[in-house]
Amino acid sequence: MEVMVVAGQTRGHAGMSKEEMHTLRGSQRHGRCSAPTKRTASRSASRNLGLSCRAIRVLERAAICEVLVIAGGISVGTKIRSAVIDAQRQQKQLAADAHAGRTNTRKQQKISVNKQFAKRLQKILSICIPSPVSREARLVLLQGALLVSRTLLTEWISRIEGWSGSTLVTL
Repeated sequence: MEVMVVAGQTRGHAGMSKEEMHTLRGSQRHGRCSAPTKRTASRSASRNLGLSCRAIRVLERAAICEVLVIAGGISVGTKIRSAVIDAQRQQKQLAADAHAGRTNTRKQQKISVNKQFAKRLQKILSICIPSPVSREARLVLLQGALLVSRTLLTEWISRIEGWSGSTLVTL
């Protein structure tokens, strides 16, 4: 990677092709920028080094790209931070709702299926299963079918064991 010093700063070639670097080196030796431009600190420093207009534009383009990358990173970071804050706020609200739903007496509340359970289950399922025909929906359906079949098989085996045990006792 070739490195240039412009106005006291070391910069890489920032994606310039070999042809552009050759043009840049040639312009440093032979001429200065003759196009009328605004005098800024970086341009006047560049002119003092004898850079061409094209070299100045390439350096400015690299600086603009750097600024855009930094700004994009900051905006993404800000969005992530706000998403985390929203998730924390929702988690605190859910915890407060769960705590408010508990009774203050020492009796254990009987667990039952009610409206609150249905709402919570619906929220969880809407996250887990994006659409009824998705891969996740098929996996949940398959797992449910396996659980039901396991229960039925366990009951059937228990009946067989009971029948065989009673047969052995009667003999």
